[in-house]
Amino acid sequence: MVAVVAVAAGCGGGPPGLRHRVERGETLYRIGKAYGVSDGELARLNGIRDPGRIEIGQVIVIPHATRPLPVQVITPERARADRPAARELPAGSDAFVWPVRCGAVTSDFGPRGATH
Repeated sequence: MVAVVAVAAGCGGGPPGLRHRVERGETLYRIGKAYGVSDGELARLNGIRDPGRIEIGQVIVIPHATRPLPVQVITPERARADRPAARELPAGSDAFVWPVRCGAVTSDFGPRGATH
């Protein structure tokens, strides 16, 4: 689902850019990603202390943006659907399956510096 509601910034004394009204499911990270601005920068410019807490309907100023862009919203259902399917092994298979191709063990297993 893509949701964007934006109002062009007026001639007021605010920073140049675009005013984006937060829609359900949007995060400061996703808004920033859509416009090429970090969530930290958006938080700083908009006086947001906790970038993880924005409200539906809140207006966020997007610096230097000239037009509204779609913000990708990730829902729990979509996150599950985007996961790659697990590979099934044949029943009774006792073969070891390495989780990555060309993976290399870079250290011993177990706690560092302890005897195992």
